[in-house]
Amino acid sequence: MLCLVSRLLVESCLQRLVVASQVHKELQGPNRLDSCHNNMTPSMWACRPCRSFTRTGSNSSSSSSRSWQPSSRPVMQPRHASSITAQAEQQQPPAEREKEIRQQVTRRIKQLGEQRKFKEAVQELASLAQVGVQPDTQAATALLAACTRSRDMKVAQSVFDQLFVDFLQPDGVTFAVLLRGYGSQNPPDWQKIDSVLTQMEVTYGLEPTATSYNALLETCYKTNDGDRALDVVDRMAKDEVEPNELTWEIVSKKRTWRSYMRKTFG
Repeated sequence: MLCLVSRLLVESCLQRLVVASQVHKELQGPNRLDSCHNNMTPSMWACRPCRSFTRTGSNSSSSSSRSWQPSSRPVMQPRHASSITAQAEQQQPPAEREKEIRQQVTRRIKQLGEQRKFKEAVQELASLAQVGVQPDTQAATALLAACTRSRDMKVAQSVFDQLFVDFLQPDGVTFAVLLRGYGSQNPPDWQKIDSVLTQMEVTYGLEPTATSYNALLETCYKTNDGDRALDVVDRMAKDEVEPNELTWEIVSKKRTWRSYMRKTFG
């Protein structure tokens, strides 16, 4: 029941973000940041807290602007998009301000993800709507990563569906995050992993990369699934995906994997 409530709160928050961002896009002009901010109502961004590798037989609040008073001892305060904007817009053109706001919000989302505060991370992304800044793929992917850390993949999948299905374009890193999320389940959900890979290729036209396969090899290592790890290496060779430094680092932890990789890729 708690998971369902969390998922509904996340969906509600992200739906408001999408609507607010779409309005912002329509209002874009010479002063699009200020125009959008002035034409939106608070209710628009109000947010409540809120391919197969299967082998048969294998085991497998927003804050308002603050008036800072001189003090001998500075006090650290959370910095949401609105406070970031007040500082960024003093000397920068709108495009540069938006870029800086996104970058700082993305860093904040990553910090919240490391603390496993996924609801606060959702609110952080939604706070972009307050200043009329549309999120980008990097910020949304950071939020997805924050949600996967909770290992509640129903919430994580909901975040992906809300932000990427009709709103933003995912990239290879986005799908690697989703693959790692399903791989972190106990046991790993290889059926969903297969589904994500298919969606990646068929729906979005993205070919798996070394980053994608590294996510699968990491799952195989954590679960000591040697048979499936060799399947992953075979698939990499079939798709002509060259291993990168991280790939070799993962397989080096298992002698048989390292030998098989060397044999396969020379």
